[in-house]
Amino acid sequence: MSEPVPTEPPAAADPNVWWRALVRSFMTLLLGEGAARVFGLLTFVLLARRLGPAGYGLVATALSIISWFGLVADQGTTLTPTRDIARNPERFRFIAERMLALRLALGVPFVAALIGGAYALSNSSYDRATYIRFAVGVPAIALNVRWLALGIRGARLIAIGNVAAQVVILIGVVLLVTTSADTPRMAYIAAAGELAFALVILGLLIPRYGILRPRIDLAEWRTTLRSGLPLMVSAAARGVLYSFDLVVITLLIDPAHSGYYATGSKPAFFVMQAIGLFYVSFLASYSAAHPEAAADLLRRSVRVGLGLSIPVAVALTIGAEFVVPFLTDDRYALAAPVLAILAWKIPFSAVASPYSGVLLVGDRQMSLMWNHVIAAIVTIVGDLIAASTIGIYGVAMVSLITTVVILCLNYRSAVGHGLAPPIRGTLLARRPQRDPEYFDRG
Repeated sequence: MSEPVPTEPPAAADPNVWWRALVRSFMTLLLGEGAARVFGLLTFVLLARRLGPAGYGLVATALSIISWFGLVADQGTTLTPTRDIARNPERFRFIAERMLALRLALGVPFVAALIGGAYALSNSSYDRATYIRFAVGVPAIALNVRWLALGIRGARLIAIGNVAAQVVILIGVVLLVTTSADTPRMAYIAAAGELAFALVILGLLIPRYGILRPRIDLAEWRTTLRSGLPLMVSAAARGVLYSFDLVVITLLIDPAHSGYYATGSKPAFFVMQAIGLFYVSFLASYSAAHPEAAADLLRRSVRVGLGLSIPVAVALTIGAEFVVPFLTDDRYALAAPVLAILAWKIPFSAVASPYSGVLLVGDRQMSLMWNHVIAAIVTIVGDLIAASTIGIYGVAMVSLITTVVILCLNYRSAVGHGLAPPIRGTLLARRPQRDPEYFDRG
């Protein structure tokens, strides 16, 4: 169940070998994501049509809040360990068992914060009860070691688990959600999907590593949290980037407009998920690669990402007025301009992701943290102003601007720390020159 890894000695490493390994890992993830997205698309269509804008907006907002925990836990407890596992795969079981326990422990304060926030900020008792129900999915998210599996080239495991999760969610929606009155049931359906994802991966790891059991190891936790704290703060800030728009629309406008916004963002979000998969594949390959091969991975990743993402953004912009009604119905006409705006986040994210990976591998977590904190501040201030004055289209513009800010900040940090060459060399050079000033990854 694992991907092959280049075996050349570092001095003879061929950049093409490492690029092919990265592409193999990414394509495996993408194929699994593609299959999962087919089921996810059907789920989205059913929910949008059966729940209506208000019900779907409530579900989308709740799921975005829950995703904060997954994002923070993944960044703080899996990205740095994934790097370490990629460099020393024999430590997978030791690391994975301790990270399982740490993730479960981190879920406790998050559930408490979710319940407290639901009581403090919900507009109605119905909304409050719905948000609280979604807390049942937190332990299932904590059990998912998908990104750690990338360190042992386990992309197939993630793909299989992803498909299983989406199938479970689709079946639940078909059987249990028929009208807007069924909106609270989505909490349990989403939790079942997350649990299926986690259990499939853990089950497929048994032949190689046995049953992984959460283990309390305070010393290891302290080490992980100390190195991962900047990433966790960064992830919390990224959660603001991904979720604050829906929350502020729900609070300052109404859940129906959250439904319009979530519907318009969905096609762009599907593509952004693929970019996220490429990012973690890039991180695993870049961490293990010889410096010259790593330099080539960065160059190709930026160029290919830019070349593929611009046509996708153009197509979504032009086709927004046709895509949204086709997937949903006439009630969601206000969502088309949202898609046309958010589609342009795709190329900026495609270029920003490799630079984020370079900073992480180069142990520049603090730079990543501050870059995302700055972007989160821009998002909060911008969304509050835009939602109060312009509406959902203004919020979409803020989201696009924030993505550009992240790209600029990550690029400046990577080049400033000597971890990447200037963009001209990355885009135009046939092969980056071997230069320790640029490719010393720590």
